[in-house]
Amino acid sequence: MASIKETDRPMSLSHEIAPHLPFLRRYARALTGSQASGDAYVRATLEAIIESPDRYHRTMHPRVALYRVFHVIWSGTRPAREGNATPDISGDCRFRDRLDALSVARRQALLLTAMEDFSPAEAAQILDRKPDEINKMVEEALYDLVAQTPTSVLIIEDEPIISMDLSNIVEEMGHNVLSVVRTRREAVEAAAARPLVSSSPISSSPITAPASTP
Repeated sequence: MASIKETDRPMSLSHEIAPHLPFLRRYARALTGSQASGDAYVRATLEAIIESPDRYHRTMHPRVALYRVFHVIWSGTRPAREGNATPDISGDCRFRDRLDALSVARRQALLLTAMEDFSPAEAAQILDRKPDEINKMVEEALYDLVAQTPTSVLIIEDEPIISMDLSNIVEEMGHNVLSVVRTRREAVEAAAARPLVSSSPISSSPITAPASTP
């Protein structure tokens, strides 16, 4: 009987976590700057839960509990992105640089609430903060970003849900979404008419229109 109980809990836990992994991968990519890096942290999170199931708080909502473990892992091992990381957004006025210029806590609070749609209370559980602190960090983050000169943003994203989330965030920050495209070729065609900031997981190079496209 003891052996059955020992195997029942991991199975139950895996079923509880599995539906939330695509969302965690999306968030991890936005937070770390690349899908490869984000996935590495997601794997580390799952390994930590397997090794120490008590890290995963069963009294919390499953998605909240999963993100909380992720943040414990990420906060303890993340490198400093500012100054040495490859941003997803390039151009004369870099939106990603502005996001990175925010304090780590503000950036987390903004992404958790604006992109992942957690309530301030849920984000507070994830970040081990108070809801009032989350509200303040989000307000300050939005103020800092909106205060920047508005610009046109070209979003390069092949996943519709993520592209919609990015569009909403960009517009809420007072910027204009010039276009949403799926490939680099489409981006080059869209960018040919004017300079812009590009949001893209495909390439971190500034998009410039060549004299001719083969």
